[in-house]
Amino acid sequence: MEESKTFLVSLSSLDQIVMWSLNLMTAWKIETREQSRIHLILEEAFINIYKYGKCQNTELLITMIKEKEHLVIKIEDVGIPFNIVEFQGDPQIDQPVSTRRIGGLGVFFIKELLDKVDYKRVENKNITLLYKLL
Repeated sequence: MEESKTFLVSLSSLDQIVMWSLNLMTAWKIETREQSRIHLILEEAFINIYKYGKCQNTELLITMIKEKEHLVIKIEDVGIPFNIVEFQGDPQIDQPVSTRRIGGLGVFFIKELLDKVDYKRVENKNITLLYKLL
């Protein structure tokens, strides 16, 4: 099963992305616990694109693919190049909140909650592939 949808890179799109993905996952009978994790992953990925991609008000394409026991989420944006696989930011989760640097926590969550992450840059587009075993 595969579904794709285009969204505007705007904060107003966040609720649309969440509802679209939750409706798909429910229809595909993905467990509620996994839906919550995937919701967090999508939200963090979108917020990073919105805040740091320098591509606000451009289009973002999300494709969700469910195969037997795994889900693949493909996110395509025209933001500045950002290779999530090579990102080495340390969110310092072992430090008190008051002393932590800002940044890196969203990418940390994405990588922790997924089984695999891939990235490629093709024709001025970031293409991020997120893999989750169900």
